[in-house]
Amino acid sequence: MSTDNTHLTLGEAIDALAKCDPTAKVQFDFGYFTPAGISSYRGYYNQLAIEYAEPHYEDRPTVATVLTWLREADGKTFIGYKGGNYRMTQYTPLWAANHGEAPSVALANVLNLETYIVLETRYVP
Repeated sequence: MSTDNTHLTLGEAIDALAKCDPTAKVQFDFGYFTPAGISSYRGYYNQLAIEYAEPHYEDRPTVATVLTWLREADGKTFIGYKGGNYRMTQYTPLWAANHGEAPSVALANVLNLETYIVLETRYVP
């Protein structure tokens, strides 16, 4: 967990997922929603959001897939929702949000349940 105890950073999420079985499926802790990609967060363009999709149990991405997204984001420049270029690093905080949303839901922890992985979130007012 990051030093502010609110968000996982990009680097912390990569480290946590790297310790998991790469074939394990990944889901969020809300409504069985599944990770669907990564983008600049609407609330703070210089931060990242892991996007989510409707729950499809069979179609959940694997740890290997989510790790690929996160590793590719490290050092990459993203375009903010209303423009501007923002380079992401291992210290970039992570949120759970779809493109254009700013629901104030931080990625807080990676819970390894062996057969599947849960991305735990926390509301940050």
